[in-house]
Amino acid sequence: MNISQVEIDKFVREVSDKRIVLLGESAHGIREQNLNRFEIIKWLHKELGFNQLYLESVKPSKKLNSYTSGIEFIKNELHEVYHTKEVLSLINYVIKSDMEFVGFEIYGKYLDEYSEIKKNSINNGYDSRTYRDLKMFEIFKNVFDIEKDKAIIWGHNGHMSKKASPGAYREKVFGEYVFEYFGGFSYSVGQYIGAGVIDHMKDQERVVNPLPNTIEEYISNNVESTLFLTDLSDDVFTKQIGHSFCGGELESLVLKSHFDALVLNPVGSKPERLIC
Repeated sequence: MNISQVEIDKFVREVSDKRIVLLGESAHGIREQNLNRFEIIKWLHKELGFNQLYLESVKPSKKLNSYTSGIEFIKNELHEVYHTKEVLSLINYVIKSDMEFVGFEIYGKYLDEYSEIKKNSINNGYDSRTYRDLKMFEIFKNVFDIEKDKAIIWGHNGHMSKKASPGAYREKVFGEYVFEYFGGFSYSVGQYIGAGVIDHMKDQERVVNPLPNTIEEYISNNVESTLFLTDLSDDVFTKQIGHSFCGGELESLVLKSHFDALVLNPVGSKPERLIC
């Protein structure tokens, strides 16, 4: 299950000159992807001095690093979908390190405006999601200092991608704004599984099947354990391929256009829940 040292070393070389690494997940509740993210974050911190972890679930706050308990941080700051033992290990690591927690979720007037769009717009889902990603980027841009900060940003593939996909249901996504504004300083990692029973959100179970002509089918046929790919020149990544978005609706995308690297797991499972 662990990412190999060889793969991590290659990744570290790939991002040695980057200031921003976006770490995706194909659904919020996948145990293997939580564990992968923890390993990647540790290496970015230890080997390259990345000093900030941005959390999609948390609104901006200067109090985040006042926590000494990972359980309390999770209970008070993170959405229930992240109340898992794998996430607890990551939070405890960051608390003990010299890294800074930063939230970039919409809040206050942004949340009010988002709710109004969602309620009143004719294309409410599309328009509200487009608004949310733009405002999350503005929040990030106003906090991040490219001269002194090296940021790891944790969120769904649909936000961390370099361009919007049909399944993202947005005009532009967060990662797209990041790449347009910060250019060569950023690097995006997507995660996918071949099959499994996962949580889309807390207690929203989804079954992921390797349907024909999808990335899930490719993974099921070709990936035996956790695979970290920084070279996406293979045909399967440079041409249109299907994907079961969060284990649900099918979309079609060119993976190399959306990500700089991919972490693939043959099977995904539901995370181990905490009782907070």
